[in-house]
Amino acid sequence: MLKKSWITEKPSPFYACGYHFRIFIIDEGKEEESFFINVEKGCNTVVTEYGQFYFDPNKISKFKDKFKKPITKRIHFDTCQEGRNYLKSLDNDDNLLIYLKPRWLKYDGEFRFYVNCDNTQFSSPEAQRCLNNVKNRIAIKFPAEKFYIEQSGYSKTQILVTMKCNNDLYNEFDLYDIEWTWSEYSPNLTVLFKSKK
Repeated sequence: MLKKSWITEKPSPFYACGYHFRIFIIDEGKEEESFFINVEKGCNTVVTEYGQFYFDPNKISKFKDKFKKPITKRIHFDTCQEGRNYLKSLDNDDNLLIYLKPRWLKYDGEFRFYVNCDNTQFSSPEAQRCLNNVKNRIAIKFPAEKFYIEQSGYSKTQILVTMKCNNDLYNEFDLYDIEWTWSEYSPNLTVLFKSKK
């Protein structure tokens, strides 16, 4: 019924609007696709990876009696590993709808450091080369450790790098001077389950 009702062909400009709904297409607890809907007068858009389209608010309100509100559980864990173990246990839960992947799924926290670079503008080829050099240097020194780096800012001659990793790697890290010390992720989780009504 939704697929038949929500066909829209009229493109819409990209308005600077907030969004009232985020729609998730899920299969066995995994997100296949998602998109945003705005039902405010003057905006009325659905925004997808294929573009923006006019969206009549009646297309969602007429289904309000057919939707079941999911059961929402908000959980705090003592450690990131405890949370990861819980997420593994959800693989066999037939009532699972979805959970948004938390920052602590792979890493315990993050910290920041500066790296000298010729061209520090975001996404410049030089800045990307600097990041790649940093990544290679860390991987060589700590071959058994998982980590992720990204550019978070820049000055005239330096880029600011945010590094996500586990606490053990942070404690051993000595390749660059650390500017912002360790910030541990808070292992909180919101999980949606199917309604039993």
